[in-house]
Amino acid sequence: MRTQVAYIDDSWSSDNRVFALACYVAPQEHWNELCHRWSELLMSGHEPVSEFKTSHCRNGAGEFKGWSPEQRKDMMTRAVDLVVGSDQLDIKGFAFAFAADAEVPPGIMRDWERVAFQFCALQMLLTTTISAAVAADDGVSVQVCLDRKDGFSGDADKIFEQLTNAVPCSIVLRWGDSKTDHPLQIADLLAHETAKEAGERIAVSPRSVSVALKRLVEGRLHIASCCYFHDFLSHLIRNGLGSSGQPLPDLPYLFRTGKEWRSDDQWPKKQWGTVS
Repeated sequence: MRTQVAYIDDSWSSDNRVFALACYVAPQEHWNELCHRWSELLMSGHEPVSEFKTSHCRNGAGEFKGWSPEQRKDMMTRAVDLVVGSDQLDIKGFAFAFAADAEVPPGIMRDWERVAFQFCALQMLLTTTISAAVAADDGVSVQVCLDRKDGFSGDADKIFEQLTNAVPCSIVLRWGDSKTDHPLQIADLLAHETAKEAGERIAVSPRSVSVALKRLVEGRLHIASCCYFHDFLSHLIRNGLGSSGQPLPDLPYLFRTGKEWRSDDQWPKKQWGTVS
């Protein structure tokens, strides 16, 4: 029986309208090789860093404070190179985003985050476990590592328990720390770029797709979807959590390897739902 390991991390868009979860899944032995290369990356920049946090690298914050734009761009480029640059590594990327129709007010931020996390985590766990099982010839066990998030372990445990009897493989959940689990830093890279792309899709004047995300998706299998409700925030303010009687619409692709970027069939507005 082969063991596949999935690492899942989250990110927000800069305006707090989009929550995204992203995952990379690969056989354990491939993670061992990639982690070795990632450790070398952390030591090879302008200064050694303990953690590659994509938002910090993008914005010159945290351990990347004081780095020039060129130094941060070089670090970002080489991080993407590690993900897409080796044909010998069997690694696949999946992401899900949950987008709000307006900036989330501080008073309901925690509720909004919980709804987004529950939705994305359910989609993510289903996708990663089923894809791993389909790819295996002689059975597979899936270990899922989630970046520890205060206040959400109960939500994830509940979702995970519901899935254990619904997927065709053995699955085990554990909580990790992105500071010590390097694959979570790699998942953070995809989560950050996914949240950024979803935010651009709902912007009045969207900018072009980031070079990093484009290279990831074109260089290795990546699939992402996004759920967007026109009046979700007003519904959440009026009714609270768990009160929607309407099922989720079919999710349009946010991006998918081998497909045209931002085409009409990828992002059909007719599938954007309305919560009653």
